[in-house]
Amino acid sequence: MPVVRSVLFLALAGAVAVCVGVSSADLPQAEARDAVRACIEKTRGGQTRRDLKLRTGPCHRNEIPVLLSVVGPSGPPGSPGVQGPRGPVGAAGPAGPPGATGPAGARATTA
Repeated sequence: MPVVRSVLFLALAGAVAVCVGVSSADLPQAEARDAVRACIEKTRGGQTRRDLKLRTGPCHRNEIPVLLSVVGPSGPPGSPGVQGPRGPVGAAGPAGPPGATGPAGARATTA
């Protein structure tokens, strides 16, 4: 059973490495909360070769650095939605101040 578990782990590590497919040197710098630094072992015996190791510091000399992004890039903006229905008429506002007095009107002549 330990051999099966090791093979499954190696397959998972290989799948992660293939899916990511780029080293941390090729990626733009990501903030620590947005990415996980991992290393894939290049050497050693059959059971530990290509193991995936999570590191807080730099990878060792015999390891390939990989940056696993937790948050991907933003996609293009979507199309605008349809116009919604007209809302209800609001309440009447308060009365305004009285206006200025207008000019005097013309006087009519009486005969």
